[in-house]
Amino acid sequence: MSSNLYQRNGVFYARIQVSGAERRCSLKTTNRAEAQRRLKLFLSSNSPYLGTIRRTFDDVVAEFLAEATSRLKPKTITRYDCSALQLAAKFGGQWWDSITKRAVVEYIDERKAEGAKIPTIRRDLTVLSQAAEYATERGYGAANPVAEIGKRQLRYTKPQFVRPDERSIETTITCAYGNLMPLAWFLRFTGMRLEEAATLRWSDIDEARGSATLEDTKNRRTRAVKMDERALAVLAWQPRTSPWPFPAKDRTTGEYRPYKQASTNWQEAKARAQKSAQKDKWHYTPFRLHDLRHIYAIEHLASGGNLYALQLQLGHGTIRQTEEYLQYLTPEEAKLAVDRSAQEAAQPQRF
Repeated sequence: MSSNLYQRNGVFYARIQVSGAERRCSLKTTNRAEAQRRLKLFLSSNSPYLGTIRRTFDDVVAEFLAEATSRLKPKTITRYDCSALQLAAKFGGQWWDSITKRAVVEYIDERKAEGAKIPTIRRDLTVLSQAAEYATERGYGAANPVAEIGKRQLRYTKPQFVRPDERSIETTITCAYGNLMPLAWFLRFTGMRLEEAATLRWSDIDEARGSATLEDTKNRRTRAVKMDERALAVLAWQPRTSPWPFPAKDRTTGEYRPYKQASTNWQEAKARAQKSAQKDKWHYTPFRLHDLRHIYAIEHLASGGNLYALQLQLGHGTIRQTEEYLQYLTPEEAKLAVDRSAQEAAQPQRF
């Protein structure tokens, strides 16, 4: 008889050593064959990790997401849900402690073969890694398989920003339809992130002071963004028929909502701009909607702006992020920007 199986008063029982402690369970049968079958289920459903019941991938991820909902932003949870569905296609139904480094590497290779980009795969692995940390803290698993993956598997070269010429910028923006056009101009004149401008409300704007207060930011820190005459002029043209300056209108209900299809519609605007350039025989430089943020930063520094003021405007966590824009200036412009920032930072505050 197996050491994990024993009888008491004719009834079979199962037992297993878990973290030095013996766990027992009645199999509720007097039939040996049935007891052997139930023993296998008992052994497979018990984990050697801190005496806890063995969890599946689905159990752990569901628990993790439920816990994360209370501390993460809704849009982050939405993104995590998408990654969880991708991961479930590979790991769904498997025991959590059976997900190894090799299995994660296979997942990476499969996603690459499907055409998924490295940043997308990284987002998926972020969810898997955080779920693994959650599981380890609760004794569901002994290690984080994502932490064992080498950097080579996820090597990523950030796309190099190519500064477009003024004609390419203006043509693309004017080729945008609906509220995407004023939204794009606003991005260029403020340096806001797309999500920040698309969800901006009229109540967040102080036109008298020329500023907008952003609370739902990438780093979760509230910041005030200055708006010059150009940005205020864009707002002046926008009707106040909704809580947002740049809303989209639901085709089914007719209700207004924050603009959500900006990136997709921007691709169409670029295609129209490219076609226009080919017709008029001039060189067109395509750029992303997010690049308007970079363009704002470069123009700010080139026109005499301060690095530290730009850091606050853009919401960068460190000045080193802001300093990356110096490479797009001429040597003379870069030197002036650095010297000016150092000089102004050294000035004592006056009240």
